[in-house]
Amino acid sequence: MRLDPNFSTLPSARRRKEVLEAHNQVESRLASAQDSLKRADGQALAKHPYSENAGLKVTRTTSGAAEAVVTVTEEARHLNGYKPKIAHGGLVLTGLDTVAGVAAETLCDQAGKIGVTTGFDHMRFVKAARTGDTLNFRAQVVETNDGNDKPQIIAAASNQKGELVAYSLVKAQIVNEEMFLAV
Repeated sequence: MRLDPNFSTLPSARRRKEVLEAHNQVESRLASAQDSLKRADGQALAKHPYSENAGLKVTRTTSGAAEAVVTVTEEARHLNGYKPKIAHGGLVLTGLDTVAGVAAETLCDQAGKIGVTTGFDHMRFVKAARTGDTLNFRAQVVETNDGNDKPQIIAAASNQKGELVAYSLVKAQIVNEEMFLAV
Protein backbone atom coordinates (compact mmCIF):
# COMPACT_ATOMS: atom_id res chain seq x y z
CA MET A 1 0.00 0.00 0.00
CA ARG A 2 1.42 3.36 -1.01
CA LEU A 3 0.13 6.65 0.29
CA ASP A 4 -1.24 9.11 -2.26
CA PRO A 5 1.61 11.56 -2.94
CA ASN A 6 -0.90 14.34 -3.62
CA PHE A 7 -2.51 14.54 -0.19
CA SER A 8 -2.23 18.12 0.95
CA THR A 9 -2.86 18.13 4.68
CA LEU A 10 0.73 18.18 5.93
CA PRO A 11 2.46 21.54 6.38
CA SER A 12 4.79 21.63 3.38
CA ALA A 13 5.52 19.86 0.13
CA ARG A 14 8.99 18.97 1.43
CA ARG A 15 7.53 17.49 4.63
CA ARG A 16 4.87 15.56 2.67
CA LYS A 17 7.61 14.06 0.49
CA GLU A 18 9.68 13.06 3.54
CA VAL A 19 6.67 11.45 5.24
CA LEU A 20 5.64 9.58 2.09
CA GLU A 21 9.13 8.26 1.43
CA ALA A 22 9.53 7.05 5.00
CA HIS A 23 6.12 5.40 5.03
CA ASN A 24 6.63 3.70 1.69
CA GLN A 25 9.89 2.18 2.97
CA VAL A 26 8.05 0.45 5.83
CA GLU A 27 6.68 -2.29 3.55
CA SER A 28 10.10 -3.72 2.73
CA ARG A 29 11.33 -3.32 6.31
CA LEU A 30 8.30 -5.13 7.69
CA ALA A 31 8.43 -7.82 5.03
CA SER A 32 11.88 -8.83 6.25
CA ALA A 33 11.09 -8.37 9.96
CA GLN A 34 10.93 -11.27 12.34
CA ASP A 35 7.55 -12.08 13.81
CA SER A 36 9.04 -12.08 17.32
CA LEU A 37 7.32 -8.79 18.26
CA LYS A 38 10.20 -7.56 20.41
CA ARG A 39 11.30 -4.17 21.68
CA ALA A 40 14.79 -2.74 21.15
CA ASP A 41 15.82 -4.13 24.55
CA GLY A 42 14.65 -7.64 23.59
CA GLN A 43 11.56 -7.66 25.83
CA ALA A 44 8.22 -8.76 24.44
CA LEU A 45 5.87 -5.97 23.41
CA ALA A 46 3.12 -5.02 25.83
CA LYS A 47 -0.27 -6.67 25.38
CA HIS A 48 -3.01 -4.47 23.95
CA PRO A 49 -6.28 -5.89 25.36
CA TYR A 50 -8.49 -3.11 23.96
CA SER A 51 -7.11 -3.61 20.46
CA GLU A 52 -7.28 -7.39 20.77
CA ASN A 53 -10.92 -7.13 21.92
CA ALA A 54 -11.64 -5.18 18.73
CA GLY A 55 -10.14 -8.06 16.74
CA LEU A 56 -6.86 -6.31 15.87
CA LYS A 57 -3.73 -8.42 15.73
CA VAL A 58 -0.24 -6.96 15.65
CA THR A 59 1.50 -9.10 13.04
CA ARG A 60 5.01 -7.69 12.56
CA THR A 61 7.44 -5.21 14.02
CA THR A 62 10.89 -3.91 13.35
CA SER A 63 12.73 -1.00 14.91
CA GLY A 64 10.46 2.02 14.47
CA ALA A 65 7.75 0.21 12.51
CA ALA A 66 4.71 -1.97 13.14
CA GLU A 67 1.91 -3.70 11.27
CA ALA A 68 -1.50 -5.00 12.35
CA VAL A 69 -4.58 -6.43 10.70
CA VAL A 70 -8.32 -6.78 11.34
CA THR A 71 -11.20 -8.07 9.25
CA VAL A 72 -14.36 -5.97 9.53
CA THR A 73 -17.24 -8.20 10.63
CA GLU A 74 -20.96 -7.60 11.06
CA GLU A 75 -20.49 -7.54 14.83
CA ALA A 76 -21.75 -4.38 16.52
CA ARG A 77 -18.25 -3.62 17.83
CA HIS A 78 -17.05 -3.03 14.24
CA LEU A 79 -19.92 -1.09 12.66
CA ASN A 80 -21.27 2.43 12.93
CA GLY A 81 -24.92 2.88 13.78
CA TYR A 82 -25.94 4.71 10.64
CA LYS A 83 -24.93 2.51 7.76
CA PRO A 84 -24.95 -1.17 8.75
CA LYS A 85 -22.22 -2.25 6.34
CA ILE A 86 -19.72 0.54 7.13
CA ALA A 87 -16.97 0.14 9.74
CA HIS A 88 -17.01 2.56 12.66
CA GLY A 89 -14.27 5.18 12.41
CA GLY A 90 -13.29 4.26 15.96
CA LEU A 91 -12.20 0.82 14.75
CA VAL A 92 -9.96 2.43 12.13
CA LEU A 93 -8.58 4.95 14.62
CA THR A 94 -7.93 2.15 17.13
CA GLY A 95 -5.84 0.39 14.49
CA LEU A 96 -3.85 3.54 13.72
CA ASP A 97 -3.33 4.20 17.43
CA THR A 98 -2.23 0.62 18.05
CA VAL A 99 0.40 0.44 15.31
CA ALA A 100 1.72 3.92 16.11
CA GLY A 101 2.07 3.04 19.80
CA VAL A 102 3.75 -0.27 18.97
CA ALA A 103 6.13 1.45 16.52
CA ALA A 104 7.07 3.86 19.32
CA GLU A 105 7.45 0.99 21.77
CA THR A 106 9.90 -0.80 19.47
CA LEU A 107 12.30 2.08 20.18
CA CYS A 108 12.32 1.33 23.93
CA ASP A 109 15.78 0.19 24.90
CA GLN A 110 15.39 0.07 28.68
CA ALA A 111 13.19 -1.95 31.01
CA GLY A 112 10.46 0.17 32.58
CA LYS A 113 9.95 2.35 29.48
CA ILE A 114 6.86 2.26 27.28
CA GLY A 115 5.75 4.02 24.11
CA VAL A 116 2.45 5.89 24.14
CA THR A 117 0.66 7.98 21.54
CA THR A 118 0.03 11.59 22.56
CA GLY A 119 -1.69 13.14 19.55
CA PHE A 120 -3.00 12.72 16.02
CA ASP A 121 -2.23 15.49 13.53
CA HIS A 122 -3.76 15.67 10.09
CA MET A 123 -6.01 12.63 10.70
CA ARG A 124 -7.94 11.84 7.55
CA PHE A 125 -10.48 9.21 6.59
CA VAL A 126 -10.13 8.72 2.84
CA LYS A 127 -12.43 5.80 2.06
CA ALA A 128 -15.06 3.90 4.01
CA ALA A 129 -14.17 0.42 5.24
CA ARG A 130 -16.97 -2.11 4.78
CA THR A 131 -18.02 -5.44 6.20
CA GLY A 132 -15.69 -8.12 4.87
CA ASP A 133 -12.77 -5.74 4.30
CA THR A 134 -9.42 -6.76 5.71
CA LEU A 135 -7.75 -3.64 7.05
CA ASN A 136 -3.98 -3.53 7.12
CA PHE A 137 -2.44 -0.96 9.45
CA ARG A 138 1.17 0.17 9.12
CA ALA A 139 3.17 2.69 11.09
CA GLN A 140 6.66 4.06 10.61
CA VAL A 141 8.66 6.44 12.79
CA VAL A 142 9.61 9.32 10.50
CA GLU A 143 11.27 11.66 12.97
CA THR A 144 12.64 11.68 16.51
CA ASN A 145 14.12 14.33 18.77
CA ASP A 146 17.68 14.27 20.10
CA GLY A 147 16.72 12.11 23.08
CA ASN A 148 14.82 9.69 20.83
CA ASP A 149 11.90 9.87 23.27
CA LYS A 150 9.36 11.87 21.20
CA PRO A 151 8.93 10.07 17.88
CA GLN A 152 6.63 11.28 15.14
CA ILE A 153 5.00 8.48 13.23
CA ILE A 154 3.04 8.16 10.01
CA ALA A 155 0.27 5.59 10.39
CA ALA A 156 -1.98 4.41 7.57
CA ALA A 157 -4.76 1.90 6.97
CA SER A 158 -5.52 0.24 3.66
CA ASN A 159 -8.05 -2.38 2.61
CA GLN A 160 -7.33 -5.73 0.99
CA LYS A 161 -7.23 -4.04 -2.44
CA GLY A 162 -4.42 -1.75 -1.27
CA GLU A 163 -6.75 1.27 -1.27
CA LEU A 164 -5.96 3.90 1.34
CA VAL A 165 -8.66 4.07 4.02
CA ALA A 166 -7.14 6.51 6.55
CA TYR A 167 -3.86 8.06 7.63
CA SER A 168 -2.43 10.34 10.29
CA LEU A 169 0.78 11.87 11.51
CA VAL A 170 0.97 10.62 15.10
CA LYS A 171 2.97 12.06 17.97
CA ALA A 172 4.23 9.66 20.61
CA GLN A 173 6.41 9.66 23.67
CA ILE A 174 8.65 7.16 25.43
CA VAL A 175 7.86 7.39 29.16
CA ASN A 176 8.61 5.63 32.42
CA GLU A 177 5.95 2.99 32.92
CA GLU A 178 5.63 3.79 36.65
CA MET A 179 5.00 7.46 35.94
CA PHE A 180 2.47 6.65 33.20
CA LEU A 181 0.52 4.20 35.38
CA ALA A 182 0.49 6.64 38.32
CA VAL A 183 -1.48 9.27 36.38
